[in-house]
Amino acid sequence: MPAVLVVDDTPGFHAVQQVLQPQGFELCHTEGFARSCRLCRDRRFDLGLIDFRLGTANSAHTGLDLLQELSPQFPAIILSEVTDAPQLRASLCGSVPQYLFKPVTEERLLPLVRSTLATATLPLPLQRLVGTSSAMAELRARIQAVAPRPVRVLIVGASGSGKELVARAIHGLSPRHAGPFVGVNCAALPRELVESELFGYERGAFTGASSRRRGLFELAHRGTLFLDEIEELAPEAQAKLLRVLEDLHFRRVGGEEELDVDVRVIAASNQDLRRRMAAGQFRDDLFHRLSVVTLTVPALGERHSDIPQLVRFFLHEFGAESLQLSAAALSQLERYAWPGNVRELRNVIERTIVFATGGEIAAFDLGLHSGAAATVARPSSVQHAVSNLSTAFTNAVRAGNTPRGLLSAIERSLAETALSLASGNKTAAARWLDLDRKALDRRLRRGEPNQCSAPTPAMAEATEPAPGANDNRR
Repeated sequence: MPAVLVVDDTPGFHAVQQVLQPQGFELCHTEGFARSCRLCRDRRFDLGLIDFRLGTANSAHTGLDLLQELSPQFPAIILSEVTDAPQLRASLCGSVPQYLFKPVTEERLLPLVRSTLATATLPLPLQRLVGTSSAMAELRARIQAVAPRPVRVLIVGASGSGKELVARAIHGLSPRHAGPFVGVNCAALPRELVESELFGYERGAFTGASSRRRGLFELAHRGTLFLDEIEELAPEAQAKLLRVLEDLHFRRVGGEEELDVDVRVIAASNQDLRRRMAAGQFRDDLFHRLSVVTLTVPALGERHSDIPQLVRFFLHEFGAESLQLSAAALSQLERYAWPGNVRELRNVIERTIVFATGGEIAAFDLGLHSGAAATVARPSSVQHAVSNLSTAFTNAVRAGNTPRGLLSAIERSLAETALSLASGNKTAAARWLDLDRKALDRRLRRGEPNQCSAPTPAMAEATEPAPGANDNRR
């Protein structure tokens, strides 16, 4: 059972209590700087929820002062009024405990608490690999296993999925972490300059070589060299790289001196290298030299459950924690296919922050192209139900039999169905209907059975789903 220290004596504490206690968290409540310090000396806490003003408006200390006293590494969430935002952000100076603006709600607090606890147990180099999905947990475990060992690693994954973050995490957890991390995109190297970029050149080696220049292998000495998009190397460059990987000896272009370097090489690709090998576009021997261990980075489309946590991470990174996603906006993010992966999500959040007005991000603000969205239900099923309902309504009106309160009754029925499918989870039910929770509650209160006539038999039949309509139910 996670032990949570709550330092707050405002009504916000009761909101925290109502959210966390039913979830099995052990809460220890106190207020003030001195009392909190004494309490933390006596016992260990897994997480702190600390009011920015320590529960007293006239306190000479802030929640950040308390964190500094306890430990800068103590996992904590600072609770703050929006009016404290300028002072809070200035105090953070780019370093980061999480923070949450009041009022505290279950939808905002609970995921943040869980993700903070999950992240707090990770070594620092892994903390930018955001996500609690099984795919990300497995990837982090493999990184921790391979990082301390001097083996070459090939990282594969779609463009924008975070391959360089994985390479940096391996470097950061390795014995080489104090050495340089040098990264290069092989696709950006001009074909005629690959050798001089990788291995350097001597003065006079070619026209324009007015002085000696060290190459990337030398710059990465006692560190890590990351070769991204390795598949873009031309065949002759692949052959030269292979020779260097055998013993880490090479000469600069135009030089005669044999140089030795101590470098760990990590390569990455967004292509199927085995297919390129079969097509004669990539050397078999180079592939086997690079891929002692292969790590696969999951595409964002394979881990939609990580999207809320990633959104919070990017809002925090851009200093926009006060912005909240509407239920409809979150639903759209979770249904989108994300061809550009995490990089595209980061760009969407950054763009949305620039143009967002008010405190909530609506689905319209995201600017996503619906054509790339992954549909939750088959459009034909929805269109079938809507078409049948419209036809039945038209027939009823023409027959002079117009039921009162029909629209409210239909909305209530859909809301109740969604709530039942979600096992009473209003947040999930609202997301499925592209509503926020308040809108869902309004629809649940509408159209009481005694307030409207029952739908006609034709209408009842019209609202039944088409065959197979539930095949894609979430």
